[in-house]
Amino acid sequence: MNKRTALLKEVACKNPVEIMESLDRPIATSNTHDFIESIQSITEMKTPNLNAPMLEYQISKAANVLEINSQQLIAWLDLYPAVPQSIKLSLLHIIARAQLDPFLEEVVFSQYEPNHWEAVITVNGWSNLVNRSPVFSGVTFMQGPEDEQSIPIWIECSIYRADRALPTTVREYFSEVKTKTEAWQRMPRRMLRHKVFSQCARLAFGLHQLG
Repeated sequence: MNKRTALLKEVACKNPVEIMESLDRPIATSNTHDFIESIQSITEMKTPNLNAPMLEYQISKAANVLEINSQQLIAWLDLYPAVPQSIKLSLLHIIARAQLDPFLEEVVFSQYEPNHWEAVITVNGWSNLVNRSPVFSGVTFMQGPEDEQSIPIWIECSIYRADRALPTTVREYFSEVKTKTEAWQRMPRRMLRHKVFSQCARLAFGLHQLG
């Protein structure tokens, strides 16, 4: 078995760029295109696009909500080649069901671990959902004692609905939800407030409650 054949058999665990870089000698320019096409054809046979009809349907629904054409939405989705198709379907479903706008960052793709993605409603999205509800009656925040960096140990959020006797109240602790991202380093208090509001809104006005 020659090196090229062996490399093609390894395509399931390597991408074309990695395979090209692993060669001991350069590939002639005239053969490069055929080599890449061979790799792509094997990859497509291994992972068929089983969700194509569902994806097309969700793209059409989401594009209608956003008042753009499907091709524009497809072009935007193509900006995220690393996001799995199942996660793209989740985001499209949220757009259609909750009428949220990804271009306003109301719903986004979030990578919470290497190669693990999810569709996430942001604080902007939850604020939209809460404020447009006819039963929303207000929100209050309460913060606990501060640590040595003057950051609240916890913040509590209460959301009131006209159709409920008691508010929905959630408390989030800074030590449990903080991350190493730049936003959390620069604005820890704001990010903690955003986190507790989003979690409280999720319980008070969850997607399952939408029509």
